[in-house]
Amino acid sequence: MNSNKGYFYKLIALLIFFNCNLSSQVLQDSLLFIKPGKFITNWELFSEDNPSIIDTAFPSSKKIVKSIYFKTDSSKTGDFRKIIWFRKNIMIDSSQRDKSFSLNVEIIGAAEIYINQKLVKKFGVVSTKDEEEIVVAGTSQIISYPFVPNKEYLIAIKFSNHRSEHSYSKGGDRILGLKIKLEETNNLFATFFMQTVVVFSFGLVTFAFFFSLAFVHFIIFLFYKEEKANAYYAFFCFTVSALVFSLVFKTISLNDGTDRVLNYIIALSPAIIFANLSFMIRSFFKLKFPKWYFLFILFFVFVFIQLQFEFPFLEISYVLLVVCAVVETIRAIFIAFREKIKGVKIIGLGTSFFLVFVIAILYFMIFHIGGANNNYTMGFLFLSIILLCIFSIPISITIFLSYQISLTNRSLSQKLNEVEELSKQTIEQEKEKQKILLNQKSLLEEQVLERTLEITDQKKIIEEKNKDIIDSINYAKRIQTAILPEMNYFKSVFNNSFVIYHPRDIVSGDFYYVTEINNLKFLFIADCTGHGVPGALMSMVGSNLIHKIIHENEIFEPKEILQTLHIELRQALKQDQNDSQNRDGMDAAIVVVKDGNLYYAGANRSLLYFNKLNELCEIKPTKTPIGGSHILSVDISQSKLNVSDIKEFYLFSDGFADQFGGLSETNMNSLGKKLMISRFKNWLVETLNLKMDEKERFLNNEFQKWKGNLEQVDDVCVICVRF
Repeated sequence: MNSNKGYFYKLIALLIFFNCNLSSQVLQDSLLFIKPGKFITNWELFSEDNPSIIDTAFPSSKKIVKSIYFKTDSSKTGDFRKIIWFRKNIMIDSSQRDKSFSLNVEIIGAAEIYINQKLVKKFGVVSTKDEEEIVVAGTSQIISYPFVPNKEYLIAIKFSNHRSEHSYSKGGDRILGLKIKLEETNNLFATFFMQTVVVFSFGLVTFAFFFSLAFVHFIIFLFYKEEKANAYYAFFCFTVSALVFSLVFKTISLNDGTDRVLNYIIALSPAIIFANLSFMIRSFFKLKFPKWYFLFILFFVFVFIQLQFEFPFLEISYVLLVVCAVVETIRAIFIAFREKIKGVKIIGLGTSFFLVFVIAILYFMIFHIGGANNNYTMGFLFLSIILLCIFSIPISITIFLSYQISLTNRSLSQKLNEVEELSKQTIEQEKEKQKILLNQKSLLEEQVLERTLEITDQKKIIEEKNKDIIDSINYAKRIQTAILPEMNYFKSVFNNSFVIYHPRDIVSGDFYYVTEINNLKFLFIADCTGHGVPGALMSMVGSNLIHKIIHENEIFEPKEILQTLHIELRQALKQDQNDSQNRDGMDAAIVVVKDGNLYYAGANRSLLYFNKLNELCEIKPTKTPIGGSHILSVDISQSKLNVSDIKEFYLFSDGFADQFGGLSETNMNSLGKKLMISRFKNWLVETLNLKMDEKERFLNNEFQKWKGNLEQVDDVCVICVRF
């Protein structure tokens, strides 16, 4: 009996062992066989980086993870700052022998996928160094491989994600890892192709729409730069088009470098869109821009370019920029509401919808997309919200611009009506004026005829008086000419000499005097105040006084002659009286030659002479006029030169050097420029070795050429004496 019980227990033990082996084999087979269309689960996890893991002979890991798509908090982020491996053996059931299969892979991170020890796909760059690792985020791709039913395949995945702290799910968790699904190739490619076509077509249409708006409004801005709102709106649409283009192109891009550039654009564009939205709204309502906000945007862009989302401070700046942009946008709309700016309700409503849709998109991205509640209804609703968000701003701005155009048209219509009314009134007034003009025409013609006769009579009177005046002045010229020394007498005193004498207005305020007494030779030149008749009267007074001083008073020293002339002239013109208003006088210079010496004294008129070395020298005068001032007496300096040291000398008034002219044929309407004393001196140097008549002719010709068609500005007198 006991022995039978022993056999019974042994039989039970064998059955239990057989059953356990059978269950283990069934469990293992159930883990190997993969059902198409389901995510592959139950992966071996290796925390070491060993290339031999791709070999089937490598020992199995004791750690099994159901999914390799993780949501982990910040405390576990360090687990993924090194390279880890996942491995899975799969087999396709023989019932699927007539079908071909591929792997559909979604990844956040960097990975290398091996099938039966062969590298079939790389996502980014797997590395232990931050600067070398390239992470792929949010991409879905197909891996084609010749899978055969009832054959075991070893899938090994090398994975890293040092930047997992930048990927967030709800609750502040980080997302990283892979989702791998075995699907029928035909269905997979058809679905992938249709999704790609739909996404690409929608994105292309959206890109074209916003890019066209940007182009049109930029052209409008170029033609009407006063309205800067067009520039901001063009930049807003261009940024949206760049974001859409980057999102679309990323779905078909297979280049890691291109993906990185597109990721930067996708990351930076929302911040720029929100910032530009606030500027655009303020520009529409003609509100001032806060300078601090503009500087903050520039600072953010600089930090973004420098750090490229590699520093937590940048994430804070990004969030702060978006929050500030939203606050500034709402504040601008509130100010426009408060100031009752037309059209603010339209822009406010569109902007409000935009912000609400953005919040809704963020809600779906955090709480629904990728979660258990993801279905076609939610997907359709999510896509609808995205469409409403994208087009809410353009639609509201289009309505706003249409409203503005309607206001402008109504204003123009009102103005046109006012113009028409004014035109009617103007026409009636013009008709009244025409009637008045017709009635007054005959009266005016009679008055014009009478005035014409009066003017003709007055013209005759003026012409007669003008003739009398001219005749009187010409007669005065004969008198002045008679007073001036005759040239025969002049040359008898200074035989080798010439005088250039050009009055401005028939008679002159310049005069000269020459005489000889007791072997003393006197030469005097003066430039009186004024020209024409007043100057001529002064010259006659001066000529009589100088004759009296030399011949009657017998004063022979040059400085005494000028000092005496000052006193005599003031007395003659009664300038010595307290109530005298007369300020007429003259600039003068005198030369006395005696005993082989030349004595010179000058009041505002200098002496030019050439020495025996042919050097042009100048003796400066005393800076004082003769007469014409309240000074009772003047102190004139006197200079002495040996005649043997002088080749020739010049006395002259300022009329020659002050003449305007020197015009070219292309500049005949100008007043020209002064001849200046420096040019006069240069001409004297040029004519030094010429004969006296040639020298006189040269100076006259050059003066006339310089003056051209311009009027003479002053009387001209130049005297040259050669020893």
